[in-house]
Amino acid sequence: MCNNNTLLHQTDLGYAVHCGGCNSIQVVFGNFSIKLSRIDFSSLKKAVEFQLEAKKNLEDPYHRCIYLSGWKNSIHLVFSLKELENFDSLLQQAAIAIDIKELMDH
Repeated sequence: MCNNNTLLHQTDLGYAVHCGGCNSIQVVFGNFSIKLSRIDFSSLKKAVEFQLEAKKNLEDPYHRCIYLSGWKNSIHLVFSLKELENFDSLLQQAAIAIDIKELMDH
């Protein structure tokens, strides 16, 4: 983990930080932590949004059946609908904080 971190957003289930040293975004949620470039963060956010829309009418919102694949298919994250909604909220709020930070830096 980097030493020059700025907290972007925090919930009961996780947090997102921006590292000024390497310009990466670290997202911690539940039992996993991922370090992403700004481009990869945006791609993850879009993938979560897509899955939320596709799976919004699941019969059991607590059943873990939503898979997110990425990073050259070497990692697969599995969520229930409720978990994915919480993860999406974290990503959305972090993205807003990133946008605000970029506006203030210019």
